[in-house]
Amino acid sequence: MRDDLGPTQLPRLLAERYGLAIQSLVQLPIGQGTVNYRANCAIGEVFVKSYPPGTDLEQEARAIELSELARRNRIPSTAVLRNHDGQTIDATTSLPVSIWQWVPGRVVTELNTSQYEQAGDALGRLHALFVKLPVNSTSNRKVDEWRDIDLDDLAATVDALLGIITSRRTEGILDAFDTVAERTLLERRQMLPRIPELLADLPGNLAVQLLHGDYSPVNLLWVGDELAAVINFSPPDPFLLAYDLGRMAFYPNTVTGDPQRTSRPTSQPIPPSQTSTSAPAAGWRRSNSYAASTGSSSTTRSQAYSRPISTSSGSSGMRPPHACSDISRRWTRCSTT
Repeated sequence: MRDDLGPTQLPRLLAERYGLAIQSLVQLPIGQGTVNYRANCAIGEVFVKSYPPGTDLEQEARAIELSELARRNRIPSTAVLRNHDGQTIDATTSLPVSIWQWVPGRVVTELNTSQYEQAGDALGRLHALFVKLPVNSTSNRKVDEWRDIDLDDLAATVDALLGIITSRRTEGILDAFDTVAERTLLERRQMLPRIPELLADLPGNLAVQLLHGDYSPVNLLWVGDELAAVINFSPPDPFLLAYDLGRMAFYPNTVTGDPQRTSRPTSQPIPPSQTSTSAPAAGWRRSNSYAASTGSSSTTRSQAYSRPISTSSGSSGMRPPHACSDISRRWTRCSTT
């Protein structure tokens, strides 16, 4: 996402609204829904997140409060800087922003055992903290909508996107992104008929509560082998507890779906074209075997997330990768204390 206003507006905005004198400003090649900058100021470096038009700033502010709650409870996360009015998001100009303390660190997509355990520890503590929040008493609207899949609509969307790619090929403007997107869309189009089977295999009593919302390696910052910060919290909207755990434990870089290649190192993921057709169902079952919770009590949650992996007659019989074991073990310990 490109921003033409940031370089001209941000120095004045940060000076007037935050008392920060910018010495240098660099746009970062990261972020999907926001435009992000690294700013060097007299007090040190800060991270600047600017929100595009149409962003629900109230919800984004609520997400920031979750991050701040985690930080106050000693869960590694970044600190937001408030403007002169005490607000976490400044919306006084056409360029709404939030300003954060800069955290040195890097994203690691192929974690070692210690890092997976720390990731599970932080996630378990987050869930134990968030389950106490009153917003968890709301309905499961989001879960109901997620389960009610319109396969025809999904197929039409995929076909429309494939049509755009075909047009770009005809016009001679196909690029590398189009090629990867086409392959991915065709794979997902082929998998659509499997969705009813996967949903039927999903227990109906999975625990629902507030989550991080996008807990994955790309939203964890590391300094060496130490977890420095959990970033990019989603706005508070209760959803399946298993989602956060599965999002991390079954990140593409760590999962192998081919039962004939279970010895392949997790740093060498198998291309989709080589995976078993039963892999998605097997991965789903493994994830849900940790998450078939009937309530939010510590006993139920612990049992639900630590019982042995189950496989059906149609599954591959794979054991979970070490990543899943490391994360779930630490999750169980920290979410139930």
